Amino acid sequence: FYLGIFAGLPQKVISKLLTICWRFDLFGAKWTLLAKAYSILRGSRSKSEAPLAEFFTICASMVGVIPPAEYMQLNGWKLTPPTPDSDGLPSLTRPFTPTLDDFPGYCATTNYSVDELVSHCYAVGYVTVSDQSAANIAAQGS
Repeated sequence: FYLGIFAGLPQKVISKLLTICWRFDLFGAKWTLLAKAYSILRGSRSKSEAPLAEFFTICASMVGVIPPAEYMQLNGWKLTPPTPDSDGLPSLTRPFTPTLDDFPGYCATTNYSVDELVSHCYAVGYVTVSDQSAANIAAQGS
């Protein structure tokens, strides 16, 4: 979801930077909620039948995930240019550490449940109940 923030950098560097960001992310519970909903929806479907990018387009804003364009600023991160001792790799600095009060209301909390996200995805046609096992998975919820 946030890979584009670091476009142009090698995947190895992006992984390191995202690991740092996620270690301090205040909204890990939202990602757990999204992961559970996606897992239910994906079920026995192939990735092409339940594309992750489309799932994020539908559900990320529902639960108030910070949009990629705002992520670094709202979380207090700055990507700094490489220094002579950094092997030519950029690094992250954090001029300030935000608290929950520093975030817009839409992303501070969510009232959606896993079941509601799954139901919404069915309602908008992201996936369809194609067989009885998929229907049973959806009915079980979280």
